[in-house]
Amino acid sequence: MRGEAASGFPTIFEYGLPTLVNRQGATQNDRQLEALLVMARHTEDSTLIKRAGDPAILKWKDQQLDHLFDLGELGTSEGRQFLTALETTFSASHLSLGGAADLLIATIFLAKVMEGADNDELND
Repeated sequence: MRGEAASGFPTIFEYGLPTLVNRQGATQNDRQLEALLVMARHTEDSTLIKRAGDPAILKWKDQQLDHLFDLGELGTSEGRQFLTALETTFSASHLSLGGAADLLIATIFLAKVMEGADNDELND
């Protein structure tokens, strides 16, 4: 997370906000989940490394998320089934995408701030 902060949170601006804001037709929950997953794919989550006890977990995480994206993410029943199975694996192994979750919180906050700024401009 320090690296993200020092770099100006590129994962939020390159992946999180575009996913959260531009996914038309998806529920708010699905957009937030997709933003989390996309950011998790593009970050080295130190919480995940700590929980796994091995940095090699990052390669496995990336492979799992790439497969999820290939299945169509939440837009397909195959993607949803795979995500459910992946969640079970994470829970059973006490793994967490805590760093990506922190980025998601900041992404949601920035989206709300941007939304408020857009509404203020409409009222001027």
